[in-house]
Amino acid sequence: MTGLTQRHFWSLVCAVFAVLAFVPSNAEAQRTTGIIVYSLTDGANIVVDGIKIGTVPMEALIPLEPGRHTLKVVKPGYAERTEIVDIRRGQEMEFEIDLLPYAGVFSIESNAPDAALWLDGKPFGSLPFEGEIPMGEHTLKVVATGFISSERSLQIEGGQVLSLRFDLDPAPIVASNEDSILNKWWFWTAAGVVIIGGTTGVVLATGGGKALPEPDAILNF
Repeated sequence: MTGLTQRHFWSLVCAVFAVLAFVPSNAEAQRTTGIIVYSLTDGANIVVDGIKIGTVPMEALIPLEPGRHTLKVVKPGYAERTEIVDIRRGQEMEFEIDLLPYAGVFSIESNAPDAALWLDGKPFGSLPFEGEIPMGEHTLKVVATGFISSERSLQIEGGQVLSLRFDLDPAPIVASNEDSILNKWWFWTAAGVVIIGGTTGVVLATGGGKALPEPDAILNF
């Protein structure tokens, strides 16, 4: 090998080693590939590709394979956020995601079997109820056949978590005829509205002069 050829050979060897010194191994590149999620929405779940990774606050690196991923931050009562992540090998990406509240999260039950929940005068679901109710001022009413209905107006805050219980008083009169108006839940709803509004001493024509009792509505927050 001539001197010139040797000089070129060793120069090439040095150049190759210099490049390799700055190229991380696959294992090292994998360890440094991922995302970090910052959020002020404590308790929100961090979900990547449909799998729950952790809960806010979580500021540790979430390792990912290079490629495209779907990042979601979700929490009941808050509008979820979705980000599409395209990440390269060895890349670390940071996301700051704060969720906006839009509903209260409710757990509602009652002593009355087959009770129904009404929201602002419209059917909303059956009891026991587990779900979200939009933020704002609303009127909740619980109705059940054979019971005097009860209602409550609430100012619902976004992200608020509430547990409510409605204890309904049985209707004082139950007719033997199943088709009787006295066995219709909507009849006792109307009667209950009058009583809840503060009017007492209401007497039904078929009730033998017996006044309806005050309804007992208990709400446990």
